[in-house]
Amino acid sequence: NISADNPKTKAVANAFKMTMLQSEIEFKFCLAMNCQGFPTQEGSLYYNTILNYLDMYFDKADVIKHLTPYFKLFSSEDAFALRDYVRNKMASIEKNNMGSRATLPDLKLLRWRACFFKMCKVFNFYSGISDKKQRLGVVSEIFETYLKSQLLNPADITPIDKQNFEDIIVIAYL
Repeated sequence: NISADNPKTKAVANAFKMTMLQSEIEFKFCLAMNCQGFPTQEGSLYYNTILNYLDMYFDKADVIKHLTPYFKLFSSEDAFALRDYVRNKMASIEKNNMGSRATLPDLKLLRWRACFFKMCKVFNFYSGISDKKQRLGVVSEIFETYLKSQLLNPADITPIDKQNFEDIIVIAYL
């Protein structure tokens, strides 16, 4: 564990931790590409390292963009499991917010939703929706997330948040 007392040192320590985790993912990816039989399925060290990265940095970076090259080792079952993992994260936050009287949307939930929509796009989950009502439902959810993000205090929104929320609008259009 890296501890830091002042904000500048803390930022450097967090960047260092993020780089270490990215390096670990890259190392395991190279192993999997060069060592036949290296496990990458749900529950493997590779899969769990990607989950760990997603958990730690979903709100600090464009994690889906960072992880997209590594997703190619996942089977469709692994992709669905990852999608369900993020879905469960969102459901847990929504459940915790049920009794809240907050007037502003939950930024953490909106960030997870942005990850969810971007991940679904990367895994091509939307291309299989042929029913117009279902497609409209997805587009509606995406626009709702974007509109809720516009209600947040601008001081709370990072440049990464802004980019992620703008990216999901492009997903809705496609």
